[in-house]
Amino acid sequence: MNNSEKLKSKIRRIAKSKNLNPNELLQMFLFERIIERISLSPYKDLFILKGGLLIASIIGVFQRTTIDMDCTLKGIPVNEEQISKLLNEVLSIGVNDGITYELKKLIPINEESEYKNYRAKINARYGVINAPMKIDLTVGDEITPKELDYTYNLNFENKVITIKAYPLETILAEKYETLLRRNVFNTRSKDLYDIYILYKIKRQNISFATLKEALIRTAKRRHSLNLLSESQSILEGIKQSDYQRKLWKNFVRTNTYCKNKSYEEVLSVIAKIDELINKTK
Repeated sequence: MNNSEKLKSKIRRIAKSKNLNPNELLQMFLFERIIERISLSPYKDLFILKGGLLIASIIGVFQRTTIDMDCTLKGIPVNEEQISKLLNEVLSIGVNDGITYELKKLIPINEESEYKNYRAKINARYGVINAPMKIDLTVGDEITPKELDYTYNLNFENKVITIKAYPLETILAEKYETLLRRNVFNTRSKDLYDIYILYKIKRQNISFATLKEALIRTAKRRHSLNLLSESQSILEGIKQSDYQRKLWKNFVRTNTYCKNKSYEEVLSVIAKIDELINKTK
C-alpha cells in the first residue's frame, strides 16, 4: 500500500468497524514496514522481535493493538554509535512503499537489566502522514530454548515476512516474572491481559516444561528467583487488590478488545497457569 490517503481511509474503516484506536493501527502499519526492512537487511538475524507487536501478531490485531515495538539485539557490541549505524542502515532500505524513516535520537533506558539498553525515537513520513515512533532495544535477555523464525502476517496487505522472534514460552515467562516481581504495585494491566489471552488462544502450543525453564532462567537473570515459590500468595494478593481492580477497569475502558473480560476471570486463568507451572517437573 503506497498511498497515504488510501491508508488513512482503510485505517479509519477498520478502526470504526472493530472499535479500535486508529492511531495504534497506524503505528502498527509503520512498524510492519520497519519489520520488512529488517528482514531484507544484513542484520536480520540480530533483531529478535518481542513485546506487544509480536503478541498482537500471534493473537490477532483485533485482540491486541500496540504503539510500541520491542526487539532484543543479539551478537553485536551494544553502544550508541553501533546501534545508530545499524538502525540508519535498516531504515534506509528501499522497499518501494513511499515511507521514509529518520532516526532522531537514542535514549539510554533501564529495562530491569544489567546491560545498557536504548529507546530509539524515530520519525516516519508517508505522504501527508508525519508520525513519531519509538523502538525499545535490549540485550542480554534469556531466550528459552532459543529465538525462532517467525512468520509474520502483515495486517494491511496479503503478505508474510520471516523474522527472528521470541518463542511463546519466553514471552509468557517475561510477562509472568514481571507480574510476580511488581506484585500489587504493577501499573500495567496489559501484563495481566497478555498472559490471559495468550493462554486462552495458544494453550495447545504451550510447553509447560519449556515455560518453567524459561521462567527460572528469566527470574535468575532478574534476581527474583525467590518469588517463584511465593507465586500463589502473590497472585492472591493481586486478586484482592482494589488498586489493581481499578487499574483493570480503566484498562478495559480504553481497550475495547478486552471489554468482556472480567478481572475475576483473568486472575482465575492466571492462577490456573501458575498451578500448571508448579505441577510441571
